[in-house]
Amino acid sequence: MELLNHVSKRLKSRPEVQLPVDQLLAQFTDPSSPVPLMNFSLVYLRYGYPRLAPADQVRILPSLLLSLQSRTAQQDSVLQLCVPALVHLQWPQDIRLHRDLLPLSDHSDVRKILVEFLLLYLLLPYGSLEVKPGQLPPPGLNRQLITRITGGATPSLEQLEERKLAIVRLLSAEVMTPVEVVCPLIMASGDPKSSVAELGERYVRQFSHGLDWEEPGIVQQLLRLFLGTTATPGKRPQSSQSGPTVEPVSGCSLRIRIKIISFLLKSSLAANSFPQCIQLVFDGLFGTVTSSKLRSLTLEFAHHICRK
Repeated sequence: MELLNHVSKRLKSRPEVQLPVDQLLAQFTDPSSPVPLMNFSLVYLRYGYPRLAPADQVRILPSLLLSLQSRTAQQDSVLQLCVPALVHLQWPQDIRLHRDLLPLSDHSDVRKILVEFLLLYLLLPYGSLEVKPGQLPPPGLNRQLITRITGGATPSLEQLEERKLAIVRLLSAEVMTPVEVVCPLIMASGDPKSSVAELGERYVRQFSHGLDWEEPGIVQQLLRLFLGTTATPGKRPQSSQSGPTVEPVSGCSLRIRIKIISFLLKSSLAANSFPQCIQLVFDGLFGTVTSSKLRSLTLEFAHHICRK
């Protein structure tokens, strides 16, 4: 352990040193690797992978993503490596070649894990991610989710914008299904940065055309993103017997709520999803995160409930 600690310190101070990333990845993904070897391989992958040339990062990216299905305990660490590498993806004009670049079509479990993480990443605010005691976390997130997404490393404003744009391009590349990508694209369309919001809006329009808005997975996720999981005022968050207290998550930002409710108005299932539909009406009309536009859309949603 002392030797490994010494090596790690030397690597931190010498960012130009290259590591045998291919061999480390082979050890990490090998089912026969002992747990200690697998964990050490991941530690040095975290040092070595970002040091690779962009072309090599792109070459290895599919193998990293496919490791998500067998390395469940290390999924967040792997995804923290993958997201910065997305900016190096160069999507061919021929959309038929996209699945050769990221062959995920036969791996629905990997796509599910990836999309969930990317959606949360799109909710990251620009600026400080530190949430001090007594301070409200960013909309749609909590301290635990922020740590899970970033691993404690705060990206710069430019890096975050660049990564969000890369995420939107990935979501729009048709390597995943419209049902899988529409919710994160809606999050992107409400981003404070116009570059991200405009690109997200463009692809939301493209993928939402002809989409079945009665799909339970879409409706329930949009309702959950609008409402959050905020605990009842005056009550402390519930503590899990198997882990630490799970912090509540507030609903998304005002911009995103307006986007969400405009799509929920297309759904009969949303109007019949009790008690969430009633909670949405009260939150949209009387909540602390609202506006005249959101109140108008909320009243329209209340009429939508009555009609259904």
